[in-house]
Amino acid sequence: FSGFTGNSGAPVKGIRVVVVNQDQGAAFGPQQVNFGQTLTDALQKNMGDLLSVDVLTDESAAKARVIEGKAVTAVLIPA
Repeated sequence: FSGFTGNSGAPVKGIRVVVVNQDQGAAFGPQQVNFGQTLTDALQKNMGDLLSVDVLTDESAAKARVIEGKAVTAVLIPA
């Protein structure tokens, strides 16, 4: 991961990641909060060019993408 400093940009880009969010959320004070969605949003929006994130609803499909080499890893957020 060298090269993060300066204007050269990240040397690693577009790491394919699949996210399956099974979190249904919970009441947190007066509002409903889904921490799984918060994590998913952070991976999609805050990781810049480093990650290429696909969101799936099926855990088996996510695992298949990793096995087939279509994704480097799957992040499974349990209910």
